[in-house]
Amino acid sequence: MNSRLLGTVFALALTALFNRVWKVERTGAPAAPGSIFIFLPNGTLLMTSCGEPYRIALWARDPKRADTIRLTEDRQPTVALRLDKTSGSSAQLTQTMIRSGEKAIIRLTAQDKEFVCPDLPK
Repeated sequence: MNSRLLGTVFALALTALFNRVWKVERTGAPAAPGSIFIFLPNGTLLMTSCGEPYRIALWARDPKRADTIRLTEDRQPTVALRLDKTSGSSAQLTQTMIRSGEKAIIRLTAQDKEFVCPDLPK
């Protein structure tokens, strides 16, 4: 498959991430309980969990890799997310921390049911 066609295929696959609520699971350092991502097509990513405040980050396609998006937090590029696999209700990403090069696998599962975080102990 030529690189231009491959780029188009991955661009279409990335759009499958948009406008859905994704439950996040991570290898290595586990994700906080109830972690979710919401990718919006305008380049905004909402990240939150049951135990942490929310973060609104910016994302953009990597101009050198059609299968990768880069996240910007606090005006600094922080994370590269490479799309490894996607299906109708799941996706797998390889996360690479831009400064350290540390890698983790992130599994996303589409959420289409109601969910409420449990009360945290006081």
